[in-house]
Amino acid sequence: MIWQIYAFLGALAIALIYIIEKKMLFKEHPLNLCTILALFSVILSFILFPFINLDIDKSLLTIIYISSIGWTFSGWYLVKAMHHMQVSHLTPLLNFTPAIVAVLAFIFLRDMLSLNQFFGIGLLVIGAYVLETHNKKDLFHPFRSLFKSKYGSYIIISIMISAAASILDKFILGFIDSFTYVFIIQIFILINFIALTYIFEGGLTPTRIGIKKIGLWILLLAVLTISRRVLTAEAISLTHVGLVIAILYTSTLITVIFGGKLFHEKHLLKKTLAVIIMLAGVFLVI
Repeated sequence: MIWQIYAFLGALAIALIYIIEKKMLFKEHPLNLCTILALFSVILSFILFPFINLDIDKSLLTIIYISSIGWTFSGWYLVKAMHHMQVSHLTPLLNFTPAIVAVLAFIFLRDMLSLNQFFGIGLLVIGAYVLETHNKKDLFHPFRSLFKSKYGSYIIISIMISAAASILDKFILGFIDSFTYVFIIQIFILINFIALTYIFEGGLTPTRIGIKKIGLWILLLAVLTISRRVLTAEAISLTHVGLVIAILYTSTLITVIFGGKLFHEKHLLKKTLAVIIMLAGVFLVI
């Protein structure tokens, strides 16, 4: 049962992260927010230093860095989408991630897909349809609107990248402990975001200004981020990655209900129904 506890605590942390990030995006640009969060997360991750082992093979470090690139762009594109979309609309779409993880695990880890898993993927599609339905006369409008939308495409990119990174993390955690993994990948993610900030912002000046605007909220967000990474890594190290990912995405129901009410978003009943359908699909996928 211990991995389930880790996974459910991770889900709660994720829901709080989404809600706080949405609140902070009213004041801060997505790339700056990601960079500041990465900086504070690295600072806090030094708490883990007594528990880590840095005697790591260079080839494994290379794989961890590749994974960090995936998590960097997945996080950035998700925050970019969140900046412009209602949090109660965006987060249910993330429930597609377990289905993508299941397919990738089948391809790369030889985890077989059962009939229940195929049925679960079907429920995910139905849930997304309910979420996206605006025009009752055009049956294909929900999917066209999702794939044609600029921010919908950001979500799709984020889902695909995070699913691939999750599979890679399962491989990595077969060789190192979760504390060492979190410590190293946080440093790599910070390096990636600093590079992106120099490329797109011309330097770190916006980041320094952003730290003053955001205040103590970023510290809370960093604590939740580190906690979520440790809890997720511990859970993945103990069981199948698909099982952990599925439970983590129960966070979407929490986000829709509490985040939607907090930000006074519309159509919460329909969105909650869509999330429940998608979560049924998630649990069939596992």
